[in-house]
Amino acid sequence: MTDFLKNVILLLEQNGITKNKMLVDLQLGKNSMVNWENRNTIPNGKTLNKIAEYFNVSTDYLLGKAENARSVIDKLSEKEKSLLTIFRQLTDAQQDLIIDKASLLVESNEAEAKKKA
Repeated sequence: MTDFLKNVILLLEQNGITKNKMLVDLQLGKNSMVNWENRNTIPNGKTLNKIAEYFNVSTDYLLGKAENARSVIDKLSEKEKSLLTIFRQLTDAQQDLIIDKASLLVESNEAEAKKKA
């Protein structure tokens, strides 16, 4: 088994996500992981990036070239981790709505800061 596959399986376990959920969320074929395992291969660069973004880790970690998979997540506050957990449970449309709302809040904060300056 490749380092890539070992790391993906570890991330699935750590995040409480099933293989099927990840494949559906990333719009990958249902046999993708089986193919990677049976052929002892890794996905193409685009798919590798999607998986890294999904788990909030580097592609280097996925490929077994980085020591700490959790380095980014470990730096998150408890509120950020909670938000990320909730966000991942939403549909794409709901995630887009949250991003839009959050962007409006940031713009509002920036406008307030300019008024005070």
